[in-house]
Amino acid sequence: MSQNLVFNHHSLPYQHAAQAKEDIAEFLKIAIRCRTFGYDAILLDEEIDQSWYGLELAKDYFLRDWFVQANQDPQQKDLVRAFRSIATRQPLFDADELKQSTELDAGLAGEDQSSIALLASFYFEAFLLSFPSQKKWTKPELAIWIKKLDEESGEIEQASAELKNIFSIASLSNHELNLKTIRDQKLQTANDILQRRQSLFPCIEFLDSFSSDLRRGGFRADILDKSKDALLVLNQFCDDWKEEKFSEYRHEYLRDSGLNMEVSGESSTVADDPKLRSQREYRLPSGTKVYCENHIKLPAGFRMHFYPDTTNKKIYIAYLGPHLKLK
Repeated sequence: MSQNLVFNHHSLPYQHAAQAKEDIAEFLKIAIRCRTFGYDAILLDEEIDQSWYGLELAKDYFLRDWFVQANQDPQQKDLVRAFRSIATRQPLFDADELKQSTELDAGLAGEDQSSIALLASFYFEAFLLSFPSQKKWTKPELAIWIKKLDEESGEIEQASAELKNIFSIASLSNHELNLKTIRDQKLQTANDILQRRQSLFPCIEFLDSFSSDLRRGGFRADILDKSKDALLVLNQFCDDWKEEKFSEYRHEYLRDSGLNMEVSGESSTVADDPKLRSQREYRLPSGTKVYCENHIKLPAGFRMHFYPDTTNKKIYIAYLGPHLKLK
């Protein structure tokens, strides 16, 4: 499947602005959450304002109106900033794609109206991102009709199909297994982790030392798989931390977030020994040197060391490699 989402502009407008206002924050959170599955771009119809400001949600009520209000609230402001950092692509089809496609038209089953966003979702095998403005858009699978050109006969044929539709946090959870499978197919090597760190791990930060460890490579497959799983959990924890689902960093909160590996700090023997402690000290981007005692235990004695920044609710990943010296 495509690693782009297709925005379903046919799911707008709402009948009333008040209803749209209730759903906007969740829509933004869905788009942001999809980044953790590798979906770092949204395909838009060419008639949609690429900045999103001009998107009309209801009669005379635009997304920019909600943005203006949201920017008065620090949490909502961060939400807007994160959403607007997601790349957009227009038009839905470029010239070459139009030439190659044998799919000519699409629409919801039981309706005659053509819907280019549905056609794009089918063509790219991409998830559809909809507003729950009407009951017909609140289904995780949408039944559609597709008109195709039979290249041999030259005749137009109609077929049925289903599209995967995301319209709420609950529907996102419904598709989570599929989303994870697609994501994991894109994370096969250490270089994949590096290349996709911005989209898949937006809530944590790789220190240069950790990036260098990944570039050196040579990790066994099981070590790399567990490292990927650990990074995803750390990212999810930080996302929830910022959402105030957690009040502080604790090892047990990582387990609550899905970590199935042992995590701990260092003993006082290590902390009190200047030489051993220095092996676990790293500089943050600010230049501050921190003690990265917290670590996740990986196969073959490998460790992933990290530092939780309690002020900014962020985790810095510092080291991936063999167990550091204890003597």
